[in-house]
Amino acid sequence: MLYGKSRKVLRAIQFLCKDNQHTTSIDVTVYLHNRILSEDFDGCISLLEKEELIKTTYNELGFPQYELTHLGKHYSEFQRAEFVRFLLRSILVPIVVAVITTLITNGVAK
Repeated sequence: MLYGKSRKVLRAIQFLCKDNQHTTSIDVTVYLHNRILSEDFDGCISLLEKEELIKTTYNELGFPQYELTHLGKHYSEFQRAEFVRFLLRSILVPIVVAVITTLITNGVAK
C-alpha cells in the first residue's frame, strides 16, 4: 500500500507515461516542481520498484528511466477491487451469516 509521497510520485509517473512508454527522473522531479527531496524521491522509487509498480532502466546518457508495469498503470483499479473484497469478507459475509443463524434459530425454536 502506498502513502503520501510515494503515491504522488506514482501519479506523476502515470501522467508522464500517458503518451510515452517511459519517463525520466528529471521529468518526474520537474513535474513535481522539486517539492520532494532527492532522498525521499529515491526512497519512493525504491518502494515503487519493490511493490512492482515500476521498472527502472537507464538511457544512453545514464539517466534513470521509469516504466510502468501493468499493476502500476492500473493501481487505482486494483486498490478499488481490494477494498471491495475487504468489504465482502469483513462486513457482508458476517451479516449474511448472522441473518442465516437467526433464521435457523427462530425456525428451531418454533
